[in-house]
Amino acid sequence: MFIQNLRNNEAVSQIVGEIVLLALVITSISVIFSQVLSTPGPQDTTIVTIIGKIEDNQAVFEIQRGEPLGLDTIIIINIAGNINEYSIKDIQNHEWNIGEPISPPTGIIPNGQRVEGTIVDTKTNSIVFWGVLQ
Repeated sequence: MFIQNLRNNEAVSQIVGEIVLLALVITSISVIFSQVLSTPGPQDTTIVTIIGKIEDNQAVFEIQRGEPLGLDTIIIINIAGNINEYSIKDIQNHEWNIGEPISPPTGIIPNGQRVEGTIVDTKTNSIVFWGVLQ
């Protein structure tokens, strides 16, 4: 009877040991995958300096330095809670170059209205400008 219980204890400890070993293998593979295999490579970045202002009751943006922005660049204008979204191709038919002012067709902006602007470069999926226009 003692020998039979000893065999059952060995079987239980062997099963527990295999479960612990399996858990270690799964944890190791998960760590390797998350740290090595799923890490994306170098990301593209857009280096650009943009100024935004209100000029003659219109929102005006201008690239001061950096690289040109493509036709798929998005300009978001928030005028007192009214949000409008434009792409560069809605405004002109070529990329947005340094020194070139762009004025989205927002209509006349009333004096005293809070105007926020956001510009998103869709190529790198990054915000390249955000601010309150004055």
